[in-house]
Amino acid sequence: MKQSIIIIGGGIIGYSVASMLLDNSPSCSLTLIEQDLPATGASARSAGLHFPLGRNERVREMSLFSERYYRNLKAEHPEVPITPLSLRVHSARHDAETLATIFTSPLTRTDRDVLPGAIAPSDAATPVWAVENAQVADVPALVRFYRGRMADRLQTRFGLKISAIREAEDCVELITQDGQSLRADQIVLCPGPWALEPEFTPYTQDLGIRIKRVVALHLENRANVEAVADLFFDDDAFFLPLENGAKYLFSFTRTQWGVSPQDCHGRITPQDVDQGLEVLAKVAPDFRRATLGGQVFCDAYSSTGAPIVKSLTENGRIIFAGAANGSGYRLAPAIARDVLQLTEAYSTMGLSYEDL
Repeated sequence: MKQSIIIIGGGIIGYSVASMLLDNSPSCSLTLIEQDLPATGASARSAGLHFPLGRNERVREMSLFSERYYRNLKAEHPEVPITPLSLRVHSARHDAETLATIFTSPLTRTDRDVLPGAIAPSDAATPVWAVENAQVADVPALVRFYRGRMADRLQTRFGLKISAIREAEDCVELITQDGQSLRADQIVLCPGPWALEPEFTPYTQDLGIRIKRVVALHLENRANVEAVADLFFDDDAFFLPLENGAKYLFSFTRTQWGVSPQDCHGRITPQDVDQGLEVLAKVAPDFRRATLGGQVFCDAYSSTGAPIVKSLTENGRIIFAGAANGSGYRLAPAIARDVLQLTEAYSTMGLSYEDL
């Protein structure tokens, strides 16, 4: 039996699903459809930062699995654009015992005297810990790596937007905006922040997904300090060194929900900057005059804090994978693993429509 699957979405989750499916089911007929070009949506603006943590049991397990997967991938393919990174965690609200239940790697208390002057919260009593096993990836480059590995096995169709999904007894049919009809045994929806677009809402509207505006400021690092990431855990914000430490990407929680990808065109607004500066005043006030612009996109969030991977129909033909709460890159291998399990479960149910 040759099972046919279509993946909708060419970001890091879609390509991770494709890679794991082909590695584990080499006879599968696999097609990936992307409405734009690969990794041009949320994946293009991803910080690519892996924190070894999970705020609930499911995310901790997924984080550990993905961390090991990336480590093994790097060992097998040294050219993979993943780099180990030192990480410091700042938290005044949580002690070491509490943090140890959240982080999946050991924490070591760090002397605050080693901190660069600019990377210091306004509260001088905030403890700082060093955490092992953080890493950073060039996410678009990682997608290109996956594409190269699968070039002769994965059919791809770019610039092709889905207008409708139709279920039949023996297959799923996709209708594209240019009038094409594509059929497969199963489809995997990996739409990222497009999860609530009209073509998908018949299947996604009850999943509890919300779309949030995500903003990161670019800051000039005048001191040109060492390339260490700093996570301000209490404020859900972090600094990531850019351009060999010449700049920082400052990610913070932007509290604007209910947006759509059409509302987020990559441009910073005064409201974005004001909210970023408000957080900077707490975590690193010396950087408040160092802004150099930034980047904007949106992403899909679940109601549980864990990604959603589930069959959306009783026959298992339509699977959703996403709503990773801003952790699409970090948890992509575990999301792909869970999709693989659902497709394997389906493949035992009967023949491919192509065999009927």
